[in-house]
Amino acid sequence: MKPIPLRAQLGLVAASYAVVLATAALLVYVRHLLYVHHPEDAAAAGGMYAFGDLMLEIFIGCMLLVPTLVLVLVIRKSEHLYVGYSRILLGLSLTLPICMGVLSIPAVNQGTMLLGWICLGRLLCSPIMIVGLVVSRLLCTV
Repeated sequence: MKPIPLRAQLGLVAASYAVVLATAALLVYVRHLLYVHHPEDAAAAGGMYAFGDLMLEIFIGCMLLVPTLVLVLVIRKSEHLYVGYSRILLGLSLTLPICMGVLSIPAVNQGTMLLGWICLGRLLCSPIMIVGLVVSRLLCTV
């Protein structure tokens, strides 16, 4: 039995990322429709709606971890691809301290600038990214 070529495996991983992103877009759109059709409920129970948004964010982050795990399993035999993947992970891991430093600036953390919201979003998704970094590191050594 012939093994599946690397190009086909990477194509399947890319297709799985596309499916996950399309599913995430659909889920966010459905959540938006919930806000549009029931604005009085969102105003009355804002905390519960905010927790629902957080749960949706965590769910989407976990969905993105599945194709990432498959990607790591596919590329770990190719040193060239894994080095590129490791460089991307290094860049992502450096964004956390940068965002923390930017948020320590009072004009950014007390204002309504887009940069503050981006940095805050990066800090909120750091637990999921840490899981991805740890799993990638563990699979690299196996």
